[in-house]
Amino acid sequence: MNIEEYISSGILESYVLGATSPQETDEVEDFARQYPEINAEIEAIRNGLEDFALTFEENPPPNLRDKVLGQLALFSAEEKTNLHSVVETKAITKTVFFRPWMSAAAVILLAVSLAVNMFLFNNLKDTEQKLAAIENQNQAMAVNLQTTQSEYQALQMDVNVLQNPETQAIMLKGMNKAASARVKVYWNKEQQTVLIGMNELPMPPSGMQYQLWIIVDDKPVDAGMIDMHSQK
Repeated sequence: MNIEEYISSGILESYVLGATSPQETDEVEDFARQYPEINAEIEAIRNGLEDFALTFEENPPPNLRDKVLGQLALFSAEEKTNLHSVVETKAITKTVFFRPWMSAAAVILLAVSLAVNMFLFNNLKDTEQKLAAIENQNQAMAVNLQTTQSEYQALQMDVNVLQNPETQAIMLKGMNKAASARVKVYWNKEQQTVLIGMNELPMPPSGMQYQLWIIVDDKPVDAGMIDMHSQK
């Protein structure tokens, strides 16, 4: 007998699925006792079906899963003992007879079920990725909106100072080192607010900044630095 042809005929898959006739069942079990390759193939098919079932399981209750797996392990152990026993015995079993077309239909349904599950799984992954991308876009838009609102509020405060009748505009001229420089200072004494217009102030060298001084009681007081490089 050609073992490879027998294995590739598909009868072993039908045997594991319970779709063989009583005569075919006896034949498979007899060959399994004679040829270790056939017995190993039966175990491989059975393990493959168990792995497939566990992959697409729907998380049954723990007690039910342990009970089923325990029955499978018990059944596998008993069958191994019967196949390799020195004394050849045949257990009385109740086999459900399937017609050939029913076996083919079962295989087709299994293949269709696998294809549908893979299709739904891929669609789920694609949807999750799209939702994550949309969430990232929403977060970026929220940050941009917050930044724009902060800039608008700061600009509105400057406009309020400029429109205040108490605000005075003072033009400051440059010294000898920068005679063409001009700075317009907007001073609101009531609000103690100062705005500086730097349109005519030349850009300082890289790594340097302007320093603002205020004369208080005829004495210069440091009022901070003006970072021209960070201005837009």
